[in-house]
Amino acid sequence: MAWRDSRRGRGRLLLFVAGVALGIAALVGINSFGDNLARSINEQARELVGADLVLSSSQPFDSALVPALRRLSPVQAQERAFGSLVQFPRVQGVRLAQVRGITGGFPYYGDWDVQPRAAVAAFRAGRGALVDDVLLSQFGARVGDSVRVGRLSLLIVGKVLHTPGQSGLSSAVAPTVFVPGALVAATGLVQRGSRVQYRQYFQFKAGTDVAALIKPFETRFDQANIDSDTVASRQQRTGRAFHDLTRYLSLVAFVALLLGCVGVASTVSLYVREKLAAVAVLRCLGASGRQALLIYLIQTAGLGLLGALIGAALGAGVQAILPRVLGDFLPVAVRVGVSWPAIATGVGAGLGLAVLFALLPLLSIRRVAPLRVLRAAFEADTAAPDRCAGWCWACWRWASWVLPTCKPTSGSWPWASARGWRRRWGPWPASAGP
Repeated sequence: MAWRDSRRGRGRLLLFVAGVALGIAALVGINSFGDNLARSINEQARELVGADLVLSSSQPFDSALVPALRRLSPVQAQERAFGSLVQFPRVQGVRLAQVRGITGGFPYYGDWDVQPRAAVAAFRAGRGALVDDVLLSQFGARVGDSVRVGRLSLLIVGKVLHTPGQSGLSSAVAPTVFVPGALVAATGLVQRGSRVQYRQYFQFKAGTDVAALIKPFETRFDQANIDSDTVASRQQRTGRAFHDLTRYLSLVAFVALLLGCVGVASTVSLYVREKLAAVAVLRCLGASGRQALLIYLIQTAGLGLLGALIGAALGAGVQAILPRVLGDFLPVAVRVGVSWPAIATGVGAGLGLAVLFALLPLLSIRRVAPLRVLRAAFEADTAAPDRCAGWCWACWRWASWVLPTCKPTSGSWPWASARGWRRRWGPWPASAGP
């Protein structure tokens, strides 16, 4: 009966399906993207750091601590980073950039995308500098030009397209110029009082418990103001940040779903008004109010399930586009895959909210009387009693009976009626007002 009755009104219920589908599409798309992002962060945790351990400080490492750090691993790299103006003499361009002087084989993990590929070997040999592609594009400079950092002029041997752990947005805000670590002193920018960040990178054998390895040094690190960053800590910190972002976006999508369900409730309310005559005929034929309600409730649940499935399919397609749109904001390459928990959650939420918002207008079907077939103007049978109005009426009657019987000790009672006062206590006092 629910299937047969829906044949005439399916076109009018497209708004119902669309309201649920769009909200579920946003919810499933964002949750699926969040799951894929979390999985990609776990898989590419080492690429986020570029090493197994990073020690950083705003001052040179204590000379008493250096021998112990050298014994941690034979594979190490050093870096000194600071902000400075850089100049491209050929094009007369000047820009504030992040200068990083690297000594060693960093990064150990991840793809350091440099063009041409031979430029990495030339850089490590100290024959020139590597400049961020954003910086070269801004001034129209190219490989083979020179870049001036402080008092030092270096040949640009390559352009950097991607650095492990660095997003495209951070490159645009603070582009980087990589210089050989041995030439940093020649720039004349590292002096007493300069704001320089000192970093030391370590690579260990596979399976090494880095946290347990550096635990005996924690007290000495705290005393020397040295921060340690491992793959696990970076993974946890990055994952928590993007998890919070995903939760916020999911809340926005859920609000969109609620707004769509408000449209669902309006659509069902109009649809029920058109079906009152048919419900009255069913009541004349012996159908109970519960059976009539179930007919249209099954229709609503079916449409809600259809809208949720369509929205889940759209959301699965949308989450494949999000990594391209948000690629500049992400430090990892997101591997897109189907997130079945997100789809199941979206379908369940869509079906539940659709039925919940449609149930209130559907409840009036239970009170449709068979008399409506003969009396088209008979509408009182569809109006459910308003309990809030009943409670307000009872409270008003109680107040009108109780308050006039209470005699005030001082002041005036503007809510007490003069009629009740005279009936209980005699003439109305002049101090109480009219």
